Amino acid sequence: MRADARAILRKSDVSNQCQAVCRLVVNFTFFYSIQKIVLPPDTKPFIGVYTVEGLAYLRFLEVKLVKGQLLISLNGQLDVFVLNYTKPLTFTIIFPPSLTCVNKFIFGVENDLVVFDSPSNVDGLCDKFTMYSASPSGKTFFYRARD
Repeated sequence: MRADARAILRKSDVSNQCQAVCRLVVNFTFFYSIQKIVLPPDTKPFIGVYTVEGLAYLRFLEVKLVKGQLLISLNGQLDVFVLNYTKPLTFTIIFPPSLTCVNKFIFGVENDLVVFDSPSNVDGLCDKFTMYSASPSGKTFFYRARD
């Protein structure tokens, strides 16, 4: 077999593998889209803009309350995660149904834990949260942007 024919076959195999992964993501997304999203008793401590250092593709995340869900917006442009409350200060990440299959594959951290620090005694806001799969190195810390 010629080298160019082998390259086409390899590309086709990669395409088939990507399609299979996307089908899995869609199936999982359907399951989670029917899952009930739980809010914490008080959402105020979590809402705000959080900055990060060392992730080239990411300047900040914004946690906001939209239509009864806590969403995480990437660089203020794309709502990429829904925060699902599991216990005090702890959430799991769920993809919103509106996110494309490609983006779900790229962000690939569904069900990852997000753990906030305790709210400040001064203003009642959380100053930091930890995300465990935001970078290949493991834990990533996001710090509240303060004026």
